[in-house]
Amino acid sequence: MNRSFLAKMVTLWFYLFLFLLLPSKGVLAQIDDASKKTGRDPRDLSIVCVAAENFTIACDYRHSASYKFRNIQVMLGSKSVALKDGDVRLFESGNQTVAIALLVDVSDPTRKTTVESKSRALVEHIANSSKASYSLGLYTFERDLKPLVPFTNRHTEIIDGAKSLKAEGVATELYRSTLSAVDLLSKQTATRKGLILISDGKSEDRAYGLTDVAELSKKVGVSILSIGISEKPSDSPFLQTLERLSEETFGEYVNASSASLPEPFKSSPLRFITGGGKISFKGSETYDPQTILVKFETIEGKTVELHSQVLFPDPRSLIEKLIDWCKLNWILALSILVLVVALIAVSIFLVRRWLRRRNLLRMSATLMQLGNHRHPHKLYKTAMRIGRGKDNDIVLTNSSVSLNHAEIHRRREGEYYLVDLASTNGVFVNGEKCSNVTLKSGDVIELGEVSLQFLTE
Repeated sequence: MNRSFLAKMVTLWFYLFLFLLLPSKGVLAQIDDASKKTGRDPRDLSIVCVAAENFTIACDYRHSASYKFRNIQVMLGSKSVALKDGDVRLFESGNQTVAIALLVDVSDPTRKTTVESKSRALVEHIANSSKASYSLGLYTFERDLKPLVPFTNRHTEIIDGAKSLKAEGVATELYRSTLSAVDLLSKQTATRKGLILISDGKSEDRAYGLTDVAELSKKVGVSILSIGISEKPSDSPFLQTLERLSEETFGEYVNASSASLPEPFKSSPLRFITGGGKISFKGSETYDPQTILVKFETIEGKTVELHSQVLFPDPRSLIEKLIDWCKLNWILALSILVLVVALIAVSIFLVRRWLRRRNLLRMSATLMQLGNHRHPHKLYKTAMRIGRGKDNDIVLTNSSVSLNHAEIHRRREGEYYLVDLASTNGVFVNGEKCSNVTLKSGDVIELGEVSLQFLTE
């Protein structure tokens, strides 16, 4: 196939596809994950929105205990969503699971009263405050991590296990033990994971530190609630370790050194991991990506924004998608239709012209000498001279024919034409004298007394 012809066709259709794709990008496109990354640690503040049934959207949001919100506003695209009663619900287990490891420091025998009284009371308070769906595990540490009660939903087992707490260790490997507890939590299949560390903050680790715990906690999504209990006022600086550990893991720090538990830990000890909730609302009835902006107003009057995006599953066939798109974008659709029709017409014209030229170029012609002895003369050259002289391409031995009588030429397009070479008796085609004429198949040519018929195949 002719290269120039191919180039024309490819160029035409390329510009068509360019016109179709650029203005209508996303018409049939599917996106895998439309959620926008905010750069925040998900334990600090995050939101995940999914497409629910009947074009409703469900957003699960999470925040650390450092946030206290008084109002929530939802924007769907540029429109505000009117939230009704029940559309916003605080965190509940539901389809979300919670795993909490309670880690008690039993390393110092001089802390016997603290461990067997305060630590035990703290474990019981936490177990009684937990929901039945929460999975709790009770562990102790001094040199190594030791399990008292593996992860269970039976919180009475945690309370019974706390009764065996005894301060009998000789060394305090705080960070190594905490790392082991975080590693145990990483193996739990829970939506939210938390570690509650009850200690005086003292540590004799040499190879491990706070950074190691913070990095592993971030990797597996664990928040740490540190409960510090100092034996005497001079020990209070050690509690800074626990406070820093909680800050680094977006958890919470509680100083339980005094006789009474501080608020709000007393009323809600697990708020370090249960902050957040669910927002449900009606989305737009469209299969295009829907952008969601959730604005949280803090009690200080500040606004915190989170973005997400959802795409509803599209059950429509390709034809239905195209029809719906054409209804919404009928001007563009009509323009595209006109362009396609025009391009098809141009393509047909070019193809037909190319085929016609191709056939003409391949066409062969013959001069059939008429009379008693019909003799064919094949036109095998682009220019063939006819005459009585032996130097002609077609020699006619008749005295009425000039030495160089006429010449037949073939044009580039494939057509043949006849030229009179100033012959004595002239050239006649179909009975008419002519000096230059385009030939058609079946034409009868007279050169003097010789008649020839022009035939094409």
